[in-house]
Amino acid sequence: MPQNLDQGSHRPFGGLLEELTEAACCKDRVEGLTHGYYRYPARFSPEFARTAVRLFSKPGQLVMDPYMGGGTTVVEAMSLGRPVVGNDLNSLAVFIAKVKTTLLDVSECRAVEQWCEDVIVRLTYRTPLGELEHCYDERKMKNLTHIRARFIKKAIATALVSLAELPTTTAQDFARCVVLKVSQWALDGRSRHTSLAEFRSKLNTTAHE
Repeated sequence: MPQNLDQGSHRPFGGLLEELTEAACCKDRVEGLTHGYYRYPARFSPEFARTAVRLFSKPGQLVMDPYMGGGTTVVEAMSLGRPVVGNDLNSLAVFIAKVKTTLLDVSECRAVEQWCEDVIVRLTYRTPLGELEHCYDERKMKNLTHIRARFIKKAIATALVSLAELPTTTAQDFARCVVLKVSQWALDGRSRHTSLAEFRSKLNTTAHE
């Protein structure tokens, strides 16, 4: 193979580098496909991942991302018709990527919508802690002791306990991701605590989106 050509696209490497650089500098909002499921730390533009996969592989060729993070490259590779393997040491990364690349069937979509409607009315401060025991573990919530987080911990735990009502693991994982995203919104960088009404509203909006 000539040194100035890429095997996948058969274009001069200088042109490929220019296009890749442009994509890497993309400052567009992260959206499209399932990229909005969760705001993973240090994520990069889907445009960059899409361009890299498109330029340096062909449909049907295997793509591997050994440090996949939130699964941006995995999602883009799948959308471009490439089989893909993703790996990460972080269990949160694996969970997010799994949810973002697993399809829900019609019955699971309906089940999640019904779950959302049912659980919203049950999100109260009065839920007995005994009902939330396996989710409301103070040792696992050591980062939620700040006063701004105390108001919403019980609502998060109640939502997590309710996941068992969903009929399939796929639906449960999707709903767990919804709770995760809303919890991130409710807790990260807040100057004041999130009210229960705000949490309920955001949970409903996020699930349907």
